Amino acid sequence: MEAGQIDGIVVDLPTAFYIVAVEIPKGKVVGQFPAAGDPEQFGLLFEKDSTLVACVNSAIASLKSDGTLEQIQQEWLADKTSAPVFS
Repeated sequence: MEAGQIDGIVVDLPTAFYIVAVEIPKGKVVGQFPAAGDPEQFGLLFEKDSTLVACVNSAIASLKSDGTLEQIQQEWLADKTSAPVFS
Protein backbone atom coordinates (compact mmCIF):
# COMPACT_ATOMS: atom_id res chain seq x y z
CA MET A 1 0.00 0.00 0.00
CA GLU A 2 2.80 2.42 0.82
CA ALA A 3 4.26 1.78 -2.64
CA GLY A 4 0.93 2.60 -4.26
CA GLN A 5 0.50 -0.89 -5.70
CA ILE A 6 -2.53 -1.91 -3.62
CA ASP A 7 -5.81 -0.01 -3.59
CA GLY A 8 -7.69 -2.17 -1.10
CA ILE A 9 -7.73 -5.34 0.94
CA VAL A 10 -10.45 -7.71 2.14
CA VAL A 11 -10.31 -8.82 5.78
CA ASP A 12 -12.84 -9.70 8.46
CA LEU A 13 -14.61 -6.69 9.95
CA PRO A 14 -12.95 -6.60 13.40
CA THR A 15 -9.53 -6.79 11.71
CA ALA A 16 -10.56 -3.99 9.33
CA PHE A 17 -11.48 -1.72 12.22
CA TYR A 18 -8.15 -2.49 13.90
CA ILE A 19 -6.20 -1.81 10.71
CA VAL A 20 -7.77 1.61 10.15
CA ALA A 21 -7.43 2.53 13.82
CA VAL A 22 -3.82 1.42 14.28
CA GLU A 23 -1.95 0.37 11.16
CA ILE A 24 -3.38 2.56 8.39
CA PRO A 25 -5.03 5.53 10.13
CA LYS A 26 -5.91 7.18 6.82
CA GLY A 27 -7.58 3.95 5.66
CA LYS A 28 -11.33 3.53 5.40
CA VAL A 29 -13.70 0.61 5.89
CA VAL A 30 -16.09 0.86 2.94
CA GLY A 31 -18.41 -2.03 3.71
CA GLN A 32 -18.94 -5.57 4.89
CA PHE A 33 -20.25 -8.76 3.37
CA PRO A 34 -23.51 -10.20 4.74
CA ALA A 35 -23.19 -12.96 7.29
CA ALA A 36 -23.07 -16.43 5.76
CA GLY A 37 -22.60 -19.92 7.11
CA ASP A 38 -21.82 -20.63 10.73
CA PRO A 39 -21.29 -17.56 12.89
CA GLU A 40 -17.79 -16.70 14.05
CA GLN A 41 -16.74 -18.31 17.32
CA PHE A 42 -14.60 -16.77 20.02
CA GLY A 43 -12.55 -18.62 22.59
CA LEU A 44 -10.39 -18.18 25.64
CA LEU A 45 -6.93 -19.57 26.26
CA PHE A 46 -5.82 -20.91 29.64
CA GLU A 47 -2.68 -22.44 31.02
CA LYS A 48 -2.88 -26.24 30.85
CA ASP A 49 -4.92 -27.70 33.75
CA SER A 50 -5.94 -24.22 34.92
CA THR A 51 -8.42 -24.27 37.79
CA LEU A 52 -10.10 -21.21 36.26
CA VAL A 53 -11.66 -23.12 33.35
CA ALA A 54 -14.67 -24.43 35.28
CA CYS A 55 -15.33 -21.02 36.85
CA VAL A 56 -15.11 -19.18 33.52
CA ASN A 57 -17.30 -21.77 31.78
CA SER A 58 -19.89 -21.31 34.52
CA ALA A 59 -19.77 -17.53 34.19
CA ILE A 60 -20.18 -17.72 30.40
CA ALA A 61 -23.11 -20.12 30.76
CA SER A 62 -24.78 -17.65 33.15
CA LEU A 63 -24.19 -14.76 30.74
CA LYS A 64 -25.75 -16.81 27.93
CA SER A 65 -28.75 -17.98 29.92
CA ASP A 66 -29.82 -14.55 31.16
CA GLY A 67 -29.30 -12.82 27.81
CA THR A 68 -26.36 -10.67 28.92
CA LEU A 69 -23.96 -12.20 26.39
CA GLU A 70 -26.36 -11.40 23.53
CA GLN A 71 -26.66 -7.80 24.77
CA ILE A 72 -22.86 -7.48 24.91
CA GLN A 73 -22.53 -8.90 21.39
CA GLN A 74 -25.09 -6.45 20.05
CA GLU A 75 -23.52 -3.46 21.79
CA TRP A 76 -19.86 -4.15 21.00
CA LEU A 77 -19.93 -6.24 17.83
CA ALA A 78 -23.13 -5.62 15.87
CA ASP A 79 -24.28 -2.11 16.74
CA LYS A 80 -20.79 -0.54 16.52
CA THR A 81 -20.28 -1.42 12.90
CA SER A 82 -20.73 1.64 10.75
CA ALA A 83 -19.82 -0.23 7.58
CA PRO A 84 -22.75 -0.80 5.21
CA VAL A 85 -23.53 -4.37 4.19
CA PHE A 86 -22.84 -5.14 0.52
CA SER A 87 -25.75 -6.79 -1.24
